[in-house]
Amino acid sequence: MQGISSEETICEVNKPLFSGNASAVLDIIYSINKESHFDQKVTFSASVASGNANHSENSELLKMRNISVKHAIYVTLLRHTDSSIYINFTSGKSNLEKPVKQILEVKNEFRELNLTIFIRVPVKLGAKNIWNNKNVQIPDCFRDRDEQPPSTNFLKVLKKKNVLNCSVAVCAVFRCDVNLLRNERKFYNISSNVSSGWIEQIGIRSASFQLVSTASLDYDEDKYIYFSDSLNSVPVCEVNTQVEVYEEPSILKEVIGGVIGGLLIVSLITAALYKSGFFKRKAKQQKYPAQEADEVKNLNEN
Repeated sequence: MQGISSEETICEVNKPLFSGNASAVLDIIYSINKESHFDQKVTFSASVASGNANHSENSELLKMRNISVKHAIYVTLLRHTDSSIYINFTSGKSNLEKPVKQILEVKNEFRELNLTIFIRVPVKLGAKNIWNNKNVQIPDCFRDRDEQPPSTNFLKVLKKKNVLNCSVAVCAVFRCDVNLLRNERKFYNISSNVSSGWIEQIGIRSASFQLVSTASLDYDEDKYIYFSDSLNSVPVCEVNTQVEVYEEPSILKEVIGGVIGGLLIVSLITAALYKSGFFKRKAKQQKYPAQEADEVKNLNEN
């Protein structure tokens, strides 16, 4: 290889001798920075020349080929730390509400690009709305559609795995189109009150559930390729909030428990006294009081 310019690579072979129908293969490898910018097509051409001007009419001295170009992108989807971690409800009360905030953070690492974020939020379980506002919205997104869960028997699924997501609940699908510069961040907020009305239809008095919203990434696959070491490269992010359901303490149960406990203690004390002969001595004293007195007197005189 004699020299390289920005547009041309020149290879010289000194006095090659080829027999009929022979061929030579030249491998040229280019290392291209993943942050470089190209059009969607790059044209490579190869030409051959020699000191011999007498070529066959069938000689092919120039070859051109177009190669498609995809630019590397790397976008992270993260659950923001300010998202609600935990709420709780008292079982048997269907009119309670608790504020919940789920925040998705999107960061673009490489180059400016247009992309779409799809956020799926569980909004209805069975016949009950999960959020107090059934028309929950996400700023800078629009509600594209509602998706039905693959399983209609949510009771069976939730009793095995306490995860309230799109596998058991109707989910609102939000589409968020955004243009992000390199190293730019974007935040999406799901903020409203979660209702307790959906809990009673599960029939569980005490349990802990995970309320899970899911975010996924969509982009022009003809133009971009996701840069990742993982084979399952396209990121999916879950934003979860723990929802605990507990029974309200019953004063009546505590009173009954205290009475039963007291009776049990009295019974144990009574049994211990009986085994030690306490009640036999008392009965004997009551039956023969005079004899007991004489015995005590004789002991004192001796």
